[in-house]
This record gives sequence, C-alpha cells and structure tokens, in this order.
Amino acid sequence: MRAFVLRILTEGPMHGYGIMRKLKEITGFTPSPGHMYLLLRRLEREGLIEVEAVSSSGRRMKIYRISDKGREFLKSRGDLLELTEACVRRFKRAKEVGLHKLYMVLQDVFASIDSLSDEDLHYLKEAVKDFARRVKDIVGG
Repeated sequence: MRAFVLRILTEGPMHGYGIMRKLKEITGFTPSPGHMYLLLRRLEREGLIEVEAVSSSGRRMKIYRISDKGREFLKSRGDLLELTEACVRRFKRAKEVGLHKLYMVLQDVFASIDSLSDEDLHYLKEAVKDFARRVKDIVGG
C-alpha cells in the first residue's frame, strides 16, 4: 500500500480523499479513511511524503506530495516499483472484468452464511464449484 500511495503521488499533489478515490479507480477497492490517514501519517514520519495545510472554500485540508526522499525510495526500490506497476495494471484489468464485484459478493456470502438453509448451502457449494471450474478452464489452471 505504501508503494501504491507513493506511486499515485508521483502524478502530483493530492488530498487524502483524492488518494482514496485514485486507489478505488485503480483497484476497485476503497481503503477506510482510518487506514488511509494512518498510512499517510506514517509516510510523513518516514519523510517519504510532505504535507501542506491549505484552505479551500473556508475548509482546511491537507495536501500530500511525494518528497525527494520518497522519489529516491521508489527509485532505489526498482523491484518494489516494478511490482507496484504490475499490480496497478492487474488491478485495472481485474476491475475491467468485474472482479471487484466478486469481492463484494463474497462479503455478502460471509455476512449471511450462518443464516442460509442447508438447501441454499448446497446450491452455493455447487455454484462455487461450477464457477471455479469455469474460471480454471479460462485461465488454464
């Protein structure tokens, strides 16, 4: 996640919710604000990002930008940046085929699995087996 955020900030300064929107755009998933702001504080403490408080329409907000140290971090960790870029590409492709919807469906299944009848569980098991088989046929697994 650190590399994702640093990679996003190489495109230009952003506020926290902008970073979260960009992460959702890339991955299809939105981190919680609590998680995001903890990560941003950590990156700031490590000197990998810089923060500037600005006022906009009477509201104060923080703008985050990658620091020289952050750029050096990404450059010196070419393997990490390469992996991050590959993940960004994969997340974009996965989102294009709707895999983020699968994640949401799985959340629904976990939330309701205790209340499903034996018959519903049987159908769910069959659906999962069929889905797994069909996906393996597609990806050659």
